[in-house]
Amino acid sequence: MNELFNWDGIAVPQSNFNVRKLAVKCHHDLFIGKNEFGKKLFVICLKGDQASAFKKYRVTISGLDIDLRQDDDDKQNIIITLDKQTDEDIFSLLINSIIFSINTNLDSSKVVYNVFKSINRWKLFLANRKTHILTSSQIRGLYAELSFLKALLSKVGIEDYLNILDSWKGPEKTQHDFIFNNIAVEIKSLNGDERSTVRISSEDQLESNYKKLYLKIYVLGESEDEKTSLSLNQLVESIVSLLDSYELENIFYSKICLAGYLPLEEYSKPKFFITNEKTFSVIDDFPRLTKNNLPFGIVRTNYEILLSEISRFEITNDIIWSS
Repeated sequence: MNELFNWDGIAVPQSNFNVRKLAVKCHHDLFIGKNEFGKKLFVICLKGDQASAFKKYRVTISGLDIDLRQDDDDKQNIIITLDKQTDEDIFSLLINSIIFSINTNLDSSKVVYNVFKSINRWKLFLANRKTHILTSSQIRGLYAELSFLKALLSKVGIEDYLNILDSWKGPEKTQHDFIFNNIAVEIKSLNGDERSTVRISSEDQLESNYKKLYLKIYVLGESEDEKTSLSLNQLVESIVSLLDSYELENIFYSKICLAGYLPLEEYSKPKFFITNEKTFSVIDDFPRLTKNNLPFGIVRTNYEILLSEISRFEITNDIIWSS
């Protein structure tokens, strides 16, 4: 548990709530506490009357009670109460997210907006919450897909961001990871020790009805160097920083939730860097198994392709970007 959000030393009051001020840098006073039922809560103290902003931006989320209460003549408190003790770790992450979003805001109405913006993001996370941590292989696979997504975003203007986000199909478990302009792209990740083969997980992955199909491979190394490597959490945040609207952020968060991602501490390590990337054009004589060439009686398969045998199909990355 994060020691900053340790509720153990806070007594349960007979009425109302007991709080402890958080020792964090912020323009607004922040507290954690417990109410008379022993439920954990987070309090944000704001100046002025924020009733209209609270009503305008308010969102509801299962498992949280969110109220605005008058403190004294010129202050009001946003009180966020956790209903389920089992979600305490997630609650701490939500509080962290809120603090990060408001710590530079002087305008209380903007604080209200950012509080509910963070809560709405977590509403998406909690609605799609998985009961397991992503495996090492799943982390690498998602990292590779996000690396390609970030590269695509860097190649277009903001007006095309929505189309790029929509092109990412991996979390939806469709046939291909990316689909745009009648082109499909399958993304694969390899670690530094797996440079001789690439695993294909089904007979559908390298079969396509689209005009062109590309196989994109990222070779990922691990490093603790902050300048050259990113964790999965850091990569997610770097993509969020590119997005320029609440709508785009919501779409992105919805997709990474579907992929099984939550911004958990477990994804702060390892840190990856791309040691190499290769792109292949999957055309007629590309070595692959598809439904049409599987032996009779076989309905599912996975297999590995020798990279040395597909070198003649390699193309430059610019061919995808120009598409």
